[in-house]
Amino acid sequence: MTLSPLTLPELEGSLGRLPSMPAVVTELLLRLEDPDLDTRQLAHDIARDQSLAAKTLRIANSPFYGLRGRVASIQDAVTILGLHTVRTLMLAAAAGETLGRLKAEGLDTTTYWRHCTATAILARILAVRARANPESAFVVGLLHDIGRLVIATNFPTHYRAVHERSKAESLSLLEAERLCLGIDHVQVGELLARRWVFPLTIVEGIAGHHAPEKWGHQPLAAVASLADSGAHELGKNLPGAWTPPPRSDYAWAALNLDDAAWAAILAEAGPAAEEFSQVFVA
Repeated sequence: MTLSPLTLPELEGSLGRLPSMPAVVTELLLRLEDPDLDTRQLAHDIARDQSLAAKTLRIANSPFYGLRGRVASIQDAVTILGLHTVRTLMLAAAAGETLGRLKAEGLDTTTYWRHCTATAILARILAVRARANPESAFVVGLLHDIGRLVIATNFPTHYRAVHERSKAESLSLLEAERLCLGIDHVQVGELLARRWVFPLTIVEGIAGHHAPEKWGHQPLAAVASLADSGAHELGKNLPGAWTPPPRSDYAWAALNLDDAAWAAILAEAGPAAEEFSQVFVA
């Protein structure tokens, strides 16, 4: 059966079938820059979403953050980690909760999230070299491939065709998407990030992770590109990724990396990725 390419209007319409981001997260994003923000009231509002608050605290207390004492409440998290870090934790937790409910036919979601959590850990480490915000880099790494999840959920027949062509012709999933769909997961991910009113730096990081050279003004694109490649090198491959994406020479140069530095980054990220994925995927 020959499939018709997907169109942007089709994809935009399909996003309406996805769960919405929790209202408390949308409110947090809108209120974060308010100079008169009452952090105690905001912490109280966040805590009302018990499921989201619990996952946020589970992430905050993971070995990844290496805190000496236990974070027992959202207010503690704001006090100890800062509001911007709590925003990042909530975005990560909310995305996991929201996207984790999707029924992505034919996609091994456990393997998918292990790849994404490894990418997030690497992005946070690489952001320091890029002089970018590590917390924003973490979210970009975690959500860089959300477009694939959307395609697998809303267009399962197309998703299977992409994987079959990737395997048959030894193509990367990105190449197979463009040939089969006329569009790729990067465009879909950018659409969803904009729909969920994510900060522009995160939207651009997601949009540029396969072409960082076209997003030179946005260091998170280069960070996410290398983090994605690094996750594959750590063995955290995307499900069905027969040909991993090549490492970006542009991003490599932009972050002033060499083989020794890269090996050290992978060695640091490997154990952290294992620890964090156990918390996040749980």
